[in-house]
Amino acid sequence: MSKKMPLLKTFRENVTRRITEAGLSNTAVARVAGIHRVTLQKILSDDSEYEPSFAMCEKLAAALGFSDPEDAFQKTFRRRKKTA
Repeated sequence: MSKKMPLLKTFRENVTRRITEAGLSNTAVARVAGIHRVTLQKILSDDSEYEPSFAMCEKLAAALGFSDPEDAFQKTFRRRKKTA
C-alpha cells in the first residue's frame, strides 16, 4: 500500500464493512457509484498501488450511504463486548 495516502486503508476498511453489512456485491456497488467493477476491486485491494481521486471516493461513499464522504475516512472505534 502506498504511503502517500495513509487514510486509504481506513477508507478501504469502512467501505468493505459497509458492503458486507449491506449484503451487496462489488458489482452492484460499482454500478450505483458509476465506476467500473475492476476499479472498485483495485480500490479495495490491500495489494493495490491504485490511489483513487477524492471525487471517486465521494461517489463510493454516497453509493454506500455515508452521510458525509469524509466519514468514510474516519476511524471508527467499536466497543468490544466484555467476556466473563
